[in-house]
Amino acid sequence: MRLSSLGFALFALTSLTACFGEGDPEEPEENVVADADGDGLSDEEEAELGTDPNKADSDGDGFDDPTEIDAGTDANVCWSVPEGWPQCQSLADGVSAEGWKMDQIVPSFPMTDQFGDEIESWDFYGMVTILDISAGWCGPCRSAAPGISAFYDEHSSEGIMVVQLMIDDDSYDGKLTDESFLADWTDEYGINFPVTSDESAEYNGDYYNTAYLEMNFSGVYTGYIPFFVVLDRDHRLVFADTDAAGAEAAALRLAGE
Repeated sequence: MRLSSLGFALFALTSLTACFGEGDPEEPEENVVADADGDGLSDEEEAELGTDPNKADSDGDGFDDPTEIDAGTDANVCWSVPEGWPQCQSLADGVSAEGWKMDQIVPSFPMTDQFGDEIESWDFYGMVTILDISAGWCGPCRSAAPGISAFYDEHSSEGIMVVQLMIDDDSYDGKLTDESFLADWTDEYGINFPVTSDESAEYNGDYYNTAYLEMNFSGVYTGYIPFFVVLDRDHRLVFADTDAAGAEAAALRLAGE
């Protein structure tokens, strides 16, 4: 039987399609590497590492899992970061601040650190945090600084953060604590934690840290410095006193729970 020209063309096209397929063959499904969070680590690798296959940044510290693994830090621990301060605010999603009194979750408050960067107290949510209220002209504050610095260096790996709230520099005028003073204080005492001021809080012509004002109004602050406040991992206020050793003991107890 003879094929028409059109029939022959259709026969030839069908034959070629059968031989070569319709375009490039798809990769067999079993060979596709699953990476649910798209961070470059396969779900199988994440299972071996113990990281979350559905979150590129398992511990919510601002660094994705591959970056932490390459740097040798713990991708499952918020306070273990390759550089800078942890950024753990995401761990506080759904949390509501309660106030500035004992046993209340304190609101996140803004600060400027010794590098001129804006940070928030809830950047350290999930970490036991000591707030050290100090001033440059305060002799007892200067005496306490080496101890709190050494304490942080020894125990930071346990999930303890220290933040110094400098309410004044050496001038004793209650005004702005500038970045140059914060940097000098940091260098003088070899400090590796945030040394901060808040240039946005103004009260009766004097400048204080927001947290200092709020604790003063709430009755938690006694009026003496250095003054130490301890927040648990949920940033609940659990300790407030001038006793540095007491603050350190409270922080270690909470870190071990």
